[in-house]
Amino acid sequence: MRGILFLAALLITTTARAGCDLNGFDGTAPSAVRGPVDNEYGKFEWGSDVDVNDAQAWIWNFIVNNGSDKSLSATWKKAGIRIGIANPLPPNEAYCNQYPVSAYGKDTDAPIVYGTQTQQAAVYMRINEKRASNTISSTVQTAYEDEQKKLNVISVTINFYISDNILKNVEVISPQDIYVGLSGLSEILRPQIASDFLNAAEGQGGAVALTSYRDFANDSEIEQTFETIPLLDKYSIIFVKGPLKDISLELPVSAEMTSSPIVILDKEKRLIGTAFFSVPLYAG
Repeated sequence: MRGILFLAALLITTTARAGCDLNGFDGTAPSAVRGPVDNEYGKFEWGSDVDVNDAQAWIWNFIVNNGSDKSLSATWKKAGIRIGIANPLPPNEAYCNQYPVSAYGKDTDAPIVYGTQTQQAAVYMRINEKRASNTISSTVQTAYEDEQKKLNVISVTINFYISDNILKNVEVISPQDIYVGLSGLSEILRPQIASDFLNAAEGQGGAVALTSYRDFANDSEIEQTFETIPLLDKYSIIFVKGPLKDISLELPVSAEMTSSPIVILDKEKRLIGTAFFSVPLYAG
């Protein structure tokens, strides 16, 4: 960690937003780190916390756009968050990411870049860890406006179900009209995992592609995306369109887990945002 940063307890509103319910944020120790930004370039709040629910610790990061008439694009590299310029966060909406951890630390040097400006921030990050549960569940919630200026509220959840150190199946819960890219599964679990997703998609009417972010995405700022999330340019990515359930695997996994990037694209494959999700480690 890079020193100690003291942040006064800031009174921010943590009510439900259309794209992200912030009720319960900072509900347990340790104390959250958070802060406001209010200037001519942007008006938003950021926050990072670790909360405990049923003996499981969760890292919870968010950005709330408090601007009344201006959408927000932002990059919070150490939180794994990039809100794309093609689908900025609408006014009065929030972007949040939750994923399970068992060991964590606080990095006090975690700047947020918005436009040409930089906001100093801090963030909780995972360190060496063990699974505390047989279900590993990660969630991203946000909102964006389409070409008709219609507000689209989205929630994406990735679930891994484990029994006796065997990964039984995976579930992707997402809207029908967006693409969810899960990076690193071929490298972290096994190279053949894409075929498991393909088999599930055939029976459920979903769509799956295994390719690179560079070849698949319509990202006008792709190099900035790779700078924020370098693994997106190194890992292969399974892109899923529409929800997929009961992706049967039967893989031996260890008691440990790691983080990997998730990317969310609209129907035109333009970036909505990035975050982290938790993945069990293969033990074969």
